[in-house]
Amino acid sequence: MLLYKTDNSIMKQFVSFILVLIIAVTSIAQSKSSKREAQILTKMSALSSALLNKDSISLSNLLADDVTYGHSNGLMQTKEELIKVVMSGEQDYKSYKLINNIAVRFHGNVAIVNGRYDVSLIMDNKQLNLDLNMLLVWVKQGKDWVLKARQSIKNS
Repeated sequence: MLLYKTDNSIMKQFVSFILVLIIAVTSIAQSKSSKREAQILTKMSALSSALLNKDSISLSNLLADDVTYGHSNGLMQTKEELIKVVMSGEQDYKSYKLINNIAVRFHGNVAIVNGRYDVSLIMDNKQLNLDLNMLLVWVKQGKDWVLKARQSIKNS
């Protein structure tokens, strides 16, 4: 009988150890996910700032060389095209604000972001005030995240 109690005690300690290990691993995974999400949200903010401030260096660093930057009117721009029109003022962002519903999902080194934005800009000499749903795809290259694709649609 004494042997049974000792085995039971060892079994309880083992189960307790496994539960603590599971909680620790889950906590570490959540912490890592939160850190990656914070990195993406920082990149999103940096993108808004670069567009508003016509910062070609930041734009160049944030955009992948083969980015596709899609607008709600069907226009698709390359990295070079986007930087050129932003710097020239042909595409002059006045505001670029997240208004709600941001969701960040990770698939390995890819982050998919969905959000609703209020964007005001002058494009083709026309003032546009847009309520947009956006899809952005960020890819981790080395130690940094770059924007690989962006597509927006007008919210109805």
